[in-house]
Amino acid sequence: MEILSELHEGINTYRVVPVRLKDWNADQLYDQLKQKQQAGKSIDRKDVIPVLLAPLMSGNMPEKERFIEGNRLLQTSAEITADEGAKMQAVLYALAVKFLDSKDLEEVKEEFSMTLLGQMLVNDGIERGIERGIEKGRSETLRELAIEMRKNGEPYEKVSRYTRTAVETIRLWEKENECDIVRES
Repeated sequence: MEILSELHEGINTYRVVPVRLKDWNADQLYDQLKQKQQAGKSIDRKDVIPVLLAPLMSGNMPEKERFIEGNRLLQTSAEITADEGAKMQAVLYALAVKFLDSKDLEEVKEEFSMTLLGQMLVNDGIERGIERGIEKGRSETLRELAIEMRKNGEPYEKVSRYTRTAVETIRLWEKENECDIVRES
């Protein structure tokens, strides 16, 4: 199949420079970078950019290993700032989510969890958990208040207004609690 580099549409001609990553070999890329490290040379920014695309290249190395090895190479690069490294890891992780099955993704996730990106993900998870816990606590408090008000004979409309909860929800809470509530006449 021929890869097109031009598209003619009416009087317009669109030209692109196609990049076909399957023609590149991820195994060779990783071997070259490992040799560079073993020779005592540091891996710089221009070396790292192809690592981000290595999962899309051909080669014999399993995809899971490409992600793990790519992450390790990102961590050893002296030229990349922590912020740049986190962004590059995010790109790798996004590709891992797209291409790996759940078992392999779990292993990659474990590798990434020891990095700045991993710490950011953990912190986000903790934040969300705290927010959900606070919301659940508020909801439970409103529920208890509504039930107590109904036990004291307050009308649904008043309970609804004070708790900012729909009357139908208050009735559902009553049924769930099977409480002895003074009935409205």
